Amino acid sequence: PVNTKERAFTVVVDLLGLLAFSTFVSAITTRMTQLMSFNKQRTQQIQTLRDYLHENHVSLEVSFRIINFVRTDMASLRPRTSVQGIDLLRDLPDALRRELD
Repeated sequence: PVNTKERAFTVVVDLLGLLAFSTFVSAITTRMTQLMSFNKQRTQQIQTLRDYLHENHVSLEVSFRIINFVRTDMASLRPRTSVQGIDLLRDLPDALRRELD
């Protein structure tokens, strides 16, 4: 920058870049915090289940099968997402919606 206008432009561009980068980092941080919270709840639930199984003298084999089921198979038992629950699909043209079905 050689004159005042160029210096001012450079400062404005730098500040806008800083603002954009800060917003990006903030969004990533928020998402990571949500993910960590979700994982913490799930881990806490599994630990509570382990405590229950141990306190009630459930055999190791049965305990292992129960915990393994909870960790892997429960995801497949979640209800599937229905078309009615997705507002954006209502705006599809009829021909495209028929292809979806």
